[in-house]
Amino acid sequence: MVNVMSGNRNFMLDFLKGIACIGVVFIHVRFPKEIGIIVEVLSRFAVPIFFMISGYFAYSEHGNIQNVIIKRMKRIFMIMVYALILYMLFTLMVGTYEHSLGDVIHLLSYISVWIKMLIFGDFDIFFLASHLWFLLALLYAYLVLYIIDRRNLYKLAYKCIPFLFALRVMVCIISETYDVTWHIRSNFFIFALPYLLLGNYIAHDNKMQRRCRNNILFILIICGAVFSVVCVLADWKVKFAEIGTSVYCIALFLLAIKYPHKSISRKMEILGNTYSLYVYIVHNIVSFIIDSISAIMAINNTTWYLWSKPILVVLVSISVGVVWHKCLCLFHIKFYERKN
Repeated sequence: MVNVMSGNRNFMLDFLKGIACIGVVFIHVRFPKEIGIIVEVLSRFAVPIFFMISGYFAYSEHGNIQNVIIKRMKRIFMIMVYALILYMLFTLMVGTYEHSLGDVIHLLSYISVWIKMLIFGDFDIFFLASHLWFLLALLYAYLVLYIIDRRNLYKLAYKCIPFLFALRVMVCIISETYDVTWHIRSNFFIFALPYLLLGNYIAHDNKMQRRCRNNILFILIICGAVFSVVCVLADWKVKFAEIGTSVYCIALFLLAIKYPHKSISRKMEILGNTYSLYVYIVHNIVSFIIDSISAIMAINNTTWYLWSKPILVVLVSISVGVVWHKCLCLFHIKFYERKN
């Protein structure tokens, strides 16, 4: 097994992150008709993959996991703060904010509002940032992993993984069947923790790669994806799609870690390694701006626009991410030069 903390990049996981960040866009910006539903369902592997990768690379055989987790928590916290500020300013700038200062103070006096924000990551109460729940959930999941490592509770934590997944599937089935708010199933305990712990366990178990045969993984990927799509398109009374999603995204992850040095697309690997987080953060703003421009141009209801919009949002989000990253690199270089 490749030491996940050795500094050797896993090209397949970088490739998966690249595909996953595009998948996140397709979840929020859908193609029309049944194609849009199919693409959206198939893209649901994206967020679980990010959580599993986070847990996978948080593992270390050299006992320095607490330092690794602290560094990652600090980074995620700062990214979340910057992202929330960005979306707050953007919400105020575009004039979609409906609350006055008095309304904000009044809302913050309710404990339920704080619970929604701090537990479920429901930032839509104040600004257009529903997708940022992921950062808060990842932060909490890292905190749990830190406690697990500090108290050496790995055996107990790994034994809890099947129960956490059973709970997740049950909550997803109930919330989707009865149309309960998605925050119930998309939070740190129901979503982030089971996948992050699984990724960490896979890094810990040296024999898992040998036990997972390629043909079995391919079958699980195909069957899980098809089952998820059929569940959604058939519009069954009880929504079982999460079962298929869990199966095929875990199988996809296991297949990826078996071939860490296999390179499929260098551009997609760079996207996953360097720019995926930027795409995740800015794509909602990009989508809003593109919608606004299309409405001004009176093309927002045309067929060609509806089909091309998801691709356009992906391309513009990647472009913004590249510029953002280069600006940050330039800032760090100048800061380092001044300091020295």
